[in-house]
Amino acid sequence: MRNFLAWPFLISRNQHIDYRVIVAPDFLVQSGQSQLISRWTQNQDSHGIVINKTTHSTYGVLSIVFRQSPAKTKRNETFRDNVGRPILWIEGLVFNGDIEEHLVPTKILDEIRQKLEATYQEFWDNGERFNTVTSAAIEISLPFSNTIEPVNLVTNKGFEWRSTTEKKQKNLLIAERKMVNQILIIGIIMSLLSLPLLFVTIGFITLPIGLWMTFAYYKKQVILDAQIKEYNK
Repeated sequence: MRNFLAWPFLISRNQHIDYRVIVAPDFLVQSGQSQLISRWTQNQDSHGIVINKTTHSTYGVLSIVFRQSPAKTKRNETFRDNVGRPILWIEGLVFNGDIEEHLVPTKILDEIRQKLEATYQEFWDNGERFNTVTSAAIEISLPFSNTIEPVNLVTNKGFEWRSTTEKKQKNLLIAERKMVNQILIIGIIMSLLSLPLLFVTIGFITLPIGLWMTFAYYKKQVILDAQIKEYNK
């Protein structure tokens, strides 16, 4: 038995958009190389698992394990394109290392498929607005091909992936939250400074403005905190 790091990936299409990379390893997405997945999976076999090998400048030898299968809904209905043709999934894993002497049972790809279903549904629903999702590395323990050891999918690292769109949205929320916090502080200061000025006309003008800024932007800060918390789940 030997442990490997592996990154899930998925290629498919929806009703209107042709086949494209939907999920790719984080190191490929971050370097703008996610389309390499399409190149590495050109040797397709609809009747079984395919294993290709390549070399990456940073990660060295990579083993690409994948299969082609019908895209199915949770009700086991086939996804179809806009002319009624069945849609296929090219689903698999990029292993860091040479797995030639090891077995990769279909059980592993079955478990990965379950994790990919929600992401595919997001792609199906959003189409052009969907950006390639990054997959984090997971640890998988593979048996040697000359043994009958059970295969283990170690999920302690989790399937933690976020689309680049989600990351951008979270960063925008954080930036907006900082701006709101600054305005909130200005409102509090304005309110406090206005209290001694109530005896003159300017105090009656600045105090309501300061109080409005304080309460309005405090409420907005609470909403933004809740939205950011959702992205951290």
